[in-house]
Amino acid sequence: SRRWAFQPLSCNYEWARQMALASLAKLAGSLAAAAAAAAVAIHNSGDGHLVLPKASVFSGALALGGIAALTALLQLPGKQAVAADIASLRTVALRLKDSIDHARETLGSPPLSAADSYEAVRFLAETWTSWHETRPTFQADEVQTVAGVQPLSAAEAEAMARHLPLALAAYEEDPSAAVEEEGLRLLYHDRTTVAGERTSHYLAYSTEQRRVVLGIQGTSDMNDVLTDAMCRAVPLSPRVRGGEVLAHEAMSVAARHLAARVGPLLRDLFTPSGRPYSIAVTGHSLGAGTACLLAVLLREDIGIDVVAFGLGHVSDR
Repeated sequence: SRRWAFQPLSCNYEWARQMALASLAKLAGSLAAAAAAAAVAIHNSGDGHLVLPKASVFSGALALGGIAALTALLQLPGKQAVAADIASLRTVALRLKDSIDHARETLGSPPLSAADSYEAVRFLAETWTSWHETRPTFQADEVQTVAGVQPLSAAEAEAMARHLPLALAAYEEDPSAAVEEEGLRLLYHDRTTVAGERTSHYLAYSTEQRRVVLGIQGTSDMNDVLTDAMCRAVPLSPRVRGGEVLAHEAMSVAARHLAARVGPLLRDLFTPSGRPYSIAVTGHSLGAGTACLLAVLLREDIGIDVVAFGLGHVSDR
């Protein structure tokens, strides 16, 4: 029944495209005939002037508008593209439902009503904004009060300061200038983001510094928001050393995609015998979580340093 539920949309869509094509041809023919008639009238008038009735002007404008609208319709994706989009949306919806069901099984039903939950979220958002405005360092201050937290060493602080511009560069439409300021050259930049599957990233390097940096973009559009929300705990990979690791579902998928794409490149080009490159992965938020899971996937083959900003809890260990 689910399969047939989508078929009328696809059939009607293709029928509309065919009708639009036929209507476009008719409108074009009508305008051509009107233009020819106007040319004859101008030629026969002798003085080169032509006075058209208002109805004719309105009809011509309407025809032009119709042609513009039908042309736009014909530029829309065809039946196969629409079917692919529907299948993708259905996959995303099912994975979101799995995440919600998993959260309910783990946490139980929420004790708050929808209205109370909204008020709680609004209060947290307003408080967060207020604290950022009045106490810019409140997050760092709060972290220092947590038992067991170790202060950053000088080397760790230097590494974070060095990689912060590179993590932020992943949000840029073109990170070339940002990476060049850090003495790197952009090897490639993939801006593709697919909800629950892929996230934008870039790869930069320096032959002088013998250094490679992979920057992964954090949450920046609705695709990324959906990726964040697909948070069911799933096995990261059967190849992980030390037993099964449960991790954020969508970030795991994104990390495995990156491992398949950049893993061979890093291994074959930047870790040869002799003077191998230092390899670092950096990112913020969603990019930070994906960077950490990617490092876990590749650590048996490639030595990778991770510098993560705003990292959430993305795995069980």
